[in-house]
Amino acid sequence: RGSLETLLVSPLSRESIAVGKFFAIASVSMLSCISALAGVLVMGYSNLSITKRIFEGGFTITPLSAFSFTVTLIPLVVLFAGVLLAVSTYSRNQREVQSYLSLMSFVVLVPAIFSQFIGYTDLAHSKWLPFVPILNSATVMRESLANQVNWYHLGVTSAVGIFLAVVGVWVAIKLFTKESVLLRV
Repeated sequence: RGSLETLLVSPLSRESIAVGKFFAIASVSMLSCISALAGVLVMGYSNLSITKRIFEGGFTITPLSAFSFTVTLIPLVVLFAGVLLAVSTYSRNQREVQSYLSLMSFVVLVPAIFSQFIGYTDLAHSKWLPFVPILNSATVMRESLANQVNWYHLGVTSAVGIFLAVVGVWVAIKLFTKESVLLRV
């Protein structure tokens, strides 16, 4: 939007600017996740007939399931913040960013939707499941809502999420420091 040139002439290093942009994106993403979870909590603890059918055994969030959510969400938020920063840095204009992000939303939605049905099949117990990004996080969150924390799923999902988050942030910062990407040469 034309503000990058102003930032680049400031005395801050490009890495500092990239990290600042990353934390801004990550903060908004985390607040969005927290508000979505608050909506789930409100619906879960309300005594509506539909929530009684969804949460057949009643709705409770234990400290263990809250821990599982946290350990799953933080790497996921960091990953998406890094990817969003990389995509926005790589793109030449806002229209190009929107094109890439619509494709990315499709890539994210397919495993998330698939996770809703996988619990009804034998695939839910597969050893490969925690290695599939997005699908693994959605599965761990579904298990957490049912107060069924699977330590293998949680550990592998967290490790994969942390690895991908580090790669995403690293790529975003490297792209941000390249002259050809920033100046569109």
